Amino acid sequence: MPRTLDSAALAAIAAPVTSPGYLVAFTSGAAILRYSSRGEVTHDGATWLGGARIQRQSPTDWTLFMPNTDNAASAIVLGDALEQATVSVWAYLANAVPAQSVLLFTGYVNQVIRVTTKSVEMSLASVSLGRSRLPDIILAPPLLNYMPPPGTAITWGGKLYYLESGS
Repeated sequence: MPRTLDSAALAAIAAPVTSPGYLVAFTSGAAILRYSSRGEVTHDGATWLGGARIQRQSPTDWTLFMPNTDNAASAIVLGDALEQATVSVWAYLANAVPAQSVLLFTGYVNQVIRVTTKSVEMSLASVSLGRSRLPDIILAPPLLNYMPPPGTAITWGGKLYYLESGS
């Protein structure tokens, strides 16, 4: 059964896209690959090539799909410098005046999942590991608030131990 759209719905469909695109900078040594999820974009004095796709698994785990039509992405992930490579992801708001980008993620390549002639897929891990959350437990610096002085006797498992100096 066909449906007709009212004028507000038709206007919304014709309006420009308002969801953010993504800008991805993949840096390995002196090489910087810049990609956009919105096609080719010029932003902040740099050209960002189209073709990137991002999937956010959690705040610290992301999956990146980079185009590999010129073999630049596969050269980096299959080369020796991958362990020093960093990846940054920004939300790109092209409709703002001026266009804005907001840093969402900075991290490293955790694992290269797939390399083909058309794309490279990799999982990313966050740099920010200063605070980790587990169910009902928060691990954050400082992890130890109090340490008894050397020579203090403690009981552990029914045995008596004396703390020694760490130096």
